[in-house]
Amino acid sequence: MTTLTSNSQSIVSLNGYVRHQGMPVQGVEVNLYSQLNSSEYNASNEPLATIRTTSKGQFIFKIEPGNYCLEAIPDDQGRFLKTRVSDLKVPSLNPVNMNINTGVILRGRVVTKGGDQLKTVRVHAFGIEPSSYWASSLLDNDGMYSLILPRGKFHLLALDTLEGDTQNTFRFLSKKIHVVEVDQDKEFDFVLGQLYKFDARVLDASVNPVPESKVCIKVNTDIDKKPFPIAKQELELTTKLTASKDGKFQIFLDRGAFDFVIDPPLGSTYFGIEQKGVAVEESCQQSFNLVEGKKVEGQIKFEGNKLSDCLIRLQEVTNNREYLVKSDHEGRFSLFLPPGKYKLAVTAHPKDAKTLEIDGAFHSSIAPWTEIIKVEGPSDVSINLKKGRALKGQVKDDTGQPRPGVKISVHTQADLKRAICDTMTDSAGKFCIFLAPAKYKIVVQDDKANAIDVQITEQQDISDLELIWHGWCQARFRVQAEDGTNIPRCQIKYLPYGYKDEADASLGDQDPNPSDLSYMPLGYVLTNEEGIGQITVPAGIYSIFFHPPEAGSYLPKQLRQISISGDLERKIALSRK
Repeated sequence: MTTLTSNSQSIVSLNGYVRHQGMPVQGVEVNLYSQLNSSEYNASNEPLATIRTTSKGQFIFKIEPGNYCLEAIPDDQGRFLKTRVSDLKVPSLNPVNMNINTGVILRGRVVTKGGDQLKTVRVHAFGIEPSSYWASSLLDNDGMYSLILPRGKFHLLALDTLEGDTQNTFRFLSKKIHVVEVDQDKEFDFVLGQLYKFDARVLDASVNPVPESKVCIKVNTDIDKKPFPIAKQELELTTKLTASKDGKFQIFLDRGAFDFVIDPPLGSTYFGIEQKGVAVEESCQQSFNLVEGKKVEGQIKFEGNKLSDCLIRLQEVTNNREYLVKSDHEGRFSLFLPPGKYKLAVTAHPKDAKTLEIDGAFHSSIAPWTEIIKVEGPSDVSINLKKGRALKGQVKDDTGQPRPGVKISVHTQADLKRAICDTMTDSAGKFCIFLAPAKYKIVVQDDKANAIDVQITEQQDISDLELIWHGWCQARFRVQAEDGTNIPRCQIKYLPYGYKDEADASLGDQDPNPSDLSYMPLGYVLTNEEGIGQITVPAGIYSIFFHPPEAGSYLPKQLRQISISGDLERKIALSRK
């Protein structure tokens, strides 16, 4: 039995069983995750708690009431597949039954194009068809990966997992993807593609080396003219390393564009930099220059208690660059920043935020904290988080019907660029957020032009805010094969009609080119296991493109000019290749 540390007295049990064909399974790792309505705290995907099942297949968590999800991960000694159960409302009278099935084993080595075997790699598998099952495996002591998978076709990707000094080690970041079909136990060696040596140094303004800087390198897929087989929301292609004492690091990269984030070592007076779209076409050398910054530090408390693992965001007002840090066990944080104005926002970790039940849903009771600070020299900020007052309301359309699944964002009066927190409306169109007393702007979905002003006071909650959602629509697509088979992991990309040619359309975070379409959203969603994907857009004319998983059995499809003037549901049938 696992009990989460809490200041609350309202501890309840979440219990259940892991079974295979009705028989209990012992020793299965069960992970507990928070599933609060608010998505504000998302700095880590680490579970809140982990436990292993007993000889009877049972697990018990002692937790506060709230919304949770569970994941059962059998060990790699058998053939069991992992499984997940979401949207669990606790307390519940019934135990949770998690049924696991068996799969087949895919194993092999990871080698360079020249045949050298690697040791510090994690291999990821993403289902193409018939399911979107995902799994990953580190290499064992013999340099072998071992994946337990359901029968089907998969994308395989290998990422370097070693962190630290790059001297005398082979570090790499590759976009190479293999397609593997498994219907029985199989061996497959993952062979990397052609890689090019990238030598770099981290220097200060006087061209002196900055030792032991932390380097994070990401594949930039926004530049590609077609969807990358593995979406960013599934897995970010990244690796981390540490520069040597003379500021040097070396890594082997594919041809393409990469983003570099350089952070100075702890205790340094420099601030980090980010350089996007660094082009690699052949072996090359490059330097990255850091500049001295001003120290910003502080401590976070709630009702006199020091709060660890709080997420602290500092966003530069002028250029929108964001710096992230987490509080330590004493509630303290520190970092160095370039001079300027910053929006400082703090969110408590779910483990410290007592959950309250309102209208059958559970909410964090600690309000997010935000303030504009000016960094000119060393700064020390004392932050006392407060219990929030409830802002409750309902979103309806022009006909008075409630709108479920709509995002509600809360902004300060002075900043509509970045929300301090957000939530989603429930099946009845209702929402609830806890906020500190202040004036705010409430945005429904991304309709910032019609933001609503509200004022939260110390005296009472706001419990009857009615928001009328004008002109926005929810388009729900079920993507299937012509025989009715659901197609998961299909990218549904949407653009305002006439925006620009789809082959050149960027799906990054930037806004469209300034024009009469500049207020129209663009982006993509992935279909779930049932082949369903939903987009939320203002009424208008759109081009929508359906890209099934690459190397699958189906052809892409496009709707070049579709008018969306209200909610719609449509089945999209993809033809076989």
